Amino acid sequence: MLLSSVFPLLALFSVTPIQARSAPTTDDYPPDHSVKLYYWPLSKPSPSPLAQIRYSTVAQVSIVDKYSPPSPKSFSADEDVIRIGLYDPATKAWSGVVTSTSSFKDGYQGAVILHLDNKGEVWHVDYRAFPRGKEADGKKAEQLEVKTVSPTPGPQPHLNVPVVLDPEGKLPDETVEKPLWQRQVHPQTDSRGWLTVFSNAGIGGCF
Repeated sequence: MLLSSVFPLLALFSVTPIQARSAPTTDDYPPDHSVKLYYWPLSKPSPSPLAQIRYSTVAQVSIVDKYSPPSPKSFSADEDVIRIGLYDPATKAWSGVVTSTSSFKDGYQGAVILHLDNKGEVWHVDYRAFPRGKEADGKKAEQLEVKTVSPTPGPQPHLNVPVVLDPEGKLPDETVEKPLWQRQVHPQTDSRGWLTVFSNAGIGGCF
């Protein structure tokens, strides 16, 4: 009888396995913005297209439509750095970062971090590269890793908070918390006019 009554209770508390959430995809969050990145060697008079990227402002989802990294052979022998960033052909405005030319060598994987503003537009670009392991030696990176960083909202002021006044139309005085010794000690005057101090703990004295 005891076992027959226990097993139905265990069935009530059975735990259903929690399935791991899959990573967001472009089907769930279609890209709603796009950006074109450029690379600009110091020895060149103008930048060249690096990548055309579409991204979502809702989730970490992006699509690299085109990726054209520079060939390491195109750099001069004394060229150690290259610029990566945003370029406006109409205004000639440039904004970007500087990275090592060795970032585009075979066996290295490139990654860009797109910093977004409140409208979802890219205002700053970071570029990083890391080794892909010995199995990738001599192989060219086929794709570019992309990460988006949305702005973090700052603290918001508390607006429309009602102000409570006392019957005289004034702000009530703030209650100041007393120190521990003032809360535990209560002065009293006895029948002889002496000021006697008694504490809540039962320890007192006469002055």
